[in-house]
Amino acid sequence: MMDYRFRAIVGYHGTNSKITIGGYYRKNDQELPGAAVLFNPSNDQKIWNEDWRTNADYNYFNGKWKAKIHGNYQSNYTRYLDPHYLNLDGFIDVHYQQNNLTGGFLVNRTFRFPTERIFIGADITTANLSSNNLTIEPHRMQNVNVIGGSTVIGKIRLDANLTNQFIVDQYAIEEKIEESTFNRLSPFVSVAYLPFKHQALRVRAFYKNTFRMPTFNDLYYNLIGNTNLKPEDANLANLGFTYGLKKNKWAIESTVDFYYNSVKNKIIAIPTKDLFNWSMQNIGITEITGIDISGLLFLQLNKWKINITSNHNFNSSVDRTNKTSVMYGHQIPYTPQYTSNNGVSFNYNELIFTANVLHASYRFSLNENIYANYLPPFTDVNLGISKRFHIRDSDLMVSAKMMNILNKNYQIIRSFPMPGRYFQLRINYKLTR
Repeated sequence: MMDYRFRAIVGYHGTNSKITIGGYYRKNDQELPGAAVLFNPSNDQKIWNEDWRTNADYNYFNGKWKAKIHGNYQSNYTRYLDPHYLNLDGFIDVHYQQNNLTGGFLVNRTFRFPTERIFIGADITTANLSSNNLTIEPHRMQNVNVIGGSTVIGKIRLDANLTNQFIVDQYAIEEKIEESTFNRLSPFVSVAYLPFKHQALRVRAFYKNTFRMPTFNDLYYNLIGNTNLKPEDANLANLGFTYGLKKNKWAIESTVDFYYNSVKNKIIAIPTKDLFNWSMQNIGITEITGIDISGLLFLQLNKWKINITSNHNFNSSVDRTNKTSVMYGHQIPYTPQYTSNNGVSFNYNELIFTANVLHASYRFSLNENIYANYLPPFTDVNLGISKRFHIRDSDLMVSAKMMNILNKNYQIIRSFPMPGRYFQLRINYKLTR
């Protein structure tokens, strides 16, 4: 496996303006683990990726006015090779080249204080995909416009915006160009209430509608693409509570969120014989309800800094498409009903010790919740140590991690066992001059 990346940013900061120009390049190649199943004697699939992007931003600020103009170009190249695929050629070797060009602006005007504002913005993106297994190149034009604002009335803060998406999709069906047009309005409304003046308790709620087109990967990639996929349409509602308390040498914060989502044509991916080829499908109606609970504790004892975090999620994501179907009311694939992530870190003179415990409950690998599709729960424990060194005008960070220290055999995806105990070493150098 080979993976390297490069990033460069230059800029200019004036009295009333700022200009930033950046570039990013990444190239990697890797072998894909095949499924650990019978009659799969070799795992010789390989994938190559080469991505680069450039972006430019111009920001203007004058008193209560702010404006931004931005643009970026992104190129993504992927090659997938399976030298032993059972087809007429005896192999698969496919190449994909995707190009995206985006430009847009945002204008913001504040009033009495920064949280009281109005804004308007727009983006336009063009994208196309070419491949040696596509006879016609699909093309997409997407225009997104948004207008919104926020205000504070006593102890209540209100945020709202309205987004319009206009999308023109050109795609291939039986070597003919077809065109679909979508024009969708998506509202967002949020309310936050601080009932007490001297206690950091906040009650918040929001409603949001989202509309998501399937990506080119979802539609066209080899053995993945499903050109019959429909756009995903979701209504999201949330009620949450946040409480925080901060003293000289310690602080706590806790949040509780109750949420309900109703999703039409939810797009899901189910892995097949390796980690490149997935099956894409819509679920007609998905009903999602859940609770997120999180907590944070910070302590400072002389030169020691201690952070403890704990996050828990209870999630019911069930298929409500057809009452006569055997899958009605079943949990959708690869969605655990309970997950938790707990961590602790100790910092002493920039020497940092970390520990993390991740737990996920049972899941099902397919739409029907039967024993044949059952995946057992798992717990993953990791330890780490890192040290930062200051060398003149630069920083050097050295990190070492021991992953899956209990050496447990578990699967996140069916038939793809995760590695046992293994180690990671990372060195990061940053020039600050």
